[in-house]
Amino acid sequence: MSINRTVLATLTTLAVFAVLISSPASAQGTNVVKAFSAWTLYSHKGSPGDICFITSQPRETKPADVQRERAYFYVSSWRKDGIRSQVSVLLGYDLVDQASITVTIGSKSFKLFAKNDKGFVGDATNELQLVDAMKRGNFMTVKAKTKDGTETIDTYSLIGATAAVNSLTGGCS
Repeated sequence: MSINRTVLATLTTLAVFAVLISSPASAQGTNVVKAFSAWTLYSHKGSPGDICFITSQPRETKPADVQRERAYFYVSSWRKDGIRSQVSVLLGYDLVDQASITVTIGSKSFKLFAKNDKGFVGDATNELQLVDAMKRGNFMTVKAKTKDGTETIDTYSLIGATAAVNSLTGGCS
């Protein structure tokens, strides 16, 4: 993964997360465009540029008693920069060093690399394959390990993901 892609992925996830947890006054410029069952499409106008993203939260988390912040799965788009579907996941806890995150949809698995409490896809081809699998699947699991070694499994519904991704990549409408 190139340095520019890594930096962009990290900044994007931080910006998207800040938008989601911020108060209405500080989230000016961020709007819900449309809800698609388990997924919601947002648009944000502001610095460092206009972005659109879809997000969902896990429908189930195992083990349920792990101390963590809220988890989110994102697909983001910056049309100005030519990025149409960048995948990231916010796990809500710090991961073990050199951790990998596994996203599984049906019989397909994808490895993400970890940075603090977030995960990113290492290359654009795998990212496109992951987004395509999301559009074809019913649910996906995200497996990772906390800093203390506890394995977590988050299960996300993919109901509405196809329409949400299509709206995202079609211009945030």
